Amino acid sequence: MSTNQHSLSVAIDLGTTTLVFACINASGDILAQISMPNSQRRFGVDVITRILSSNKGKNLLLQNAIRADLQKGVALLKEKLPKDLRHLPIEKVCIAGNTTMIHLLMNYSCAGLGTYPYTPQSLKALTLNSAQIFGAVLSDATVYIFPGISAFVGGDIVAGLTGLNFDEAFLLTDLGTNGEMALWDREHLYVCSSPAGPAFEGGHIHCGVPGIPGAIYHVDYREATKTFSFETIEDATPTGLCGTGLLDLLAALRQSGFMDKTGLLSTDYFTNGFLLCENVALLQDDIRELQMAKAAIAAGVLVLLTVAGLSPDMISNVYVSGNIGDNLKVDTAITVGLFPDELKNAIHGIGNSSLKGAIAYLVSPNETLERTQKILEKAEELYLSQNPDFNRIYIEQMNF
Repeated sequence: MSTNQHSLSVAIDLGTTTLVFACINASGDILAQISMPNSQRRFGVDVITRILSSNKGKNLLLQNAIRADLQKGVALLKEKLPKDLRHLPIEKVCIAGNTTMIHLLMNYSCAGLGTYPYTPQSLKALTLNSAQIFGAVLSDATVYIFPGISAFVGGDIVAGLTGLNFDEAFLLTDLGTNGEMALWDREHLYVCSSPAGPAFEGGHIHCGVPGIPGAIYHVDYREATKTFSFETIEDATPTGLCGTGLLDLLAALRQSGFMDKTGLLSTDYFTNGFLLCENVALLQDDIRELQMAKAAIAAGVLVLLTVAGLSPDMISNVYVSGNIGDNLKVDTAITVGLFPDELKNAIHGIGNSSLKGAIAYLVSPNETLERTQKILEKAEELYLSQNPDFNRIYIEQMNF
């Protein structure tokens, strides 16, 4: 890599479960990237439990935890840079995260996030000096934080939307803990958050892990040999199953006949679960957690389509983002019932769209800010809990 540059920038996806950091040059080329667990998990695996923890007086502890993570992440990122680039200063940082994560980062009160009508203290974009968040680790950079739309549709989905083509109808789904979605019909931008919970990111799953080295992210079943195979992130020793691995395994169990359409494991595996490899087993309780998560996403998609008056065949593209976005197999998504069959040919994994939006801001701030403003003006939030059809569709979508 050439050293013909003067400074670097850092993009950060501030996820509820996983933090992702990317160091880029002025052209937006990723020079180093890392991911690490969000240590706030010890206060709760999802935004609801963290809001409750904050409102019980642990706000400062939560802020200290995430700021320590960010400082550690930047330090590790610097170490991963090519040696001939480590001397260059980091001048800009862009952070995209959901509304709760930004509140905890900035030590805002979460009192309004925990009860209806779910009023955030602030949704505005922020521009800060890095010392306020990163301390001595990064003391002289400018930090931009993406604005949010509402209490449960945050700056992460806004960042992701900035990179999409608004000339055609699309559905954007972020299969993280919040299950944020956006549907554009060329005129209206409908957004919502579906209560998927942390299962897709390993939360409440006995063998679940975030998308870190050692996580099993692909599982295949070979009908001819009746065998299962898997791949791990960075080919490391398997430590558990992350989101795409969990979904792949569900699809494989369904394909093999070891699990029926209701999610019930066959008699051989019902008591002790299905052992994929040493120390990595999927239990019956895990499947129930995953069923609820996938049903929430599927129901959210169908309600959005209904409200917009669109049939699935009217959607040009379905973009799957989040940590799942890079590695989700289309066949898996259809087999487990995340999306209607009619959307099969429209589904595209786009990786971490939140991180990509943060990178876009660092490379082209004026253009990204203009797109961001238009997104905020267009967004119309739907509250799924108030939709009369959501609970019925949710129950209907439980089966595989």
